Amino acid sequence: MLFATLVRIPIGTVLLEELAFRAVLPGLLAPRLGRWRAAAAASILFGLWHVLPAWHLNTVNPVASASLAGAAGQGIVISLGVVGTALAGLFFCWLRFRSRTMLAPALVHLATNSLGYFVAWWVLRR
Repeated sequence: MLFATLVRIPIGTVLLEELAFRAVLPGLLAPRLGRWRAAAAASILFGLWHVLPAWHLNTVNPVASASLAGAAGQGIVISLGVVGTALAGLFFCWLRFRSRTMLAPALVHLATNSLGYFVAWWVLRR
């Protein structure tokens, strides 16, 4: 748990995703699309990046498996995951533009991912 929350998530997830989806992609797309369209495109790609992690969520989550079983449920869960993550990505882009630094969205991303991982570990441990 400590390795995941202190090493894997900060470096393997947050650092890489923030560089790709809040620095590189908006930077490449902004000259052609404008800042907010580039942020929207990067956020949509950020949402699509999370399809694979959401793929089996309706089978491993007891609440989702009870109400969203089967292929249709899987499609709903994946769609909600993509939309939710894209909206979070748009918020992270807004933070990046507002703060003029990558630190603000990276810290929020780190806090949500690490705290979520820790809470899940703590709940399942009990």
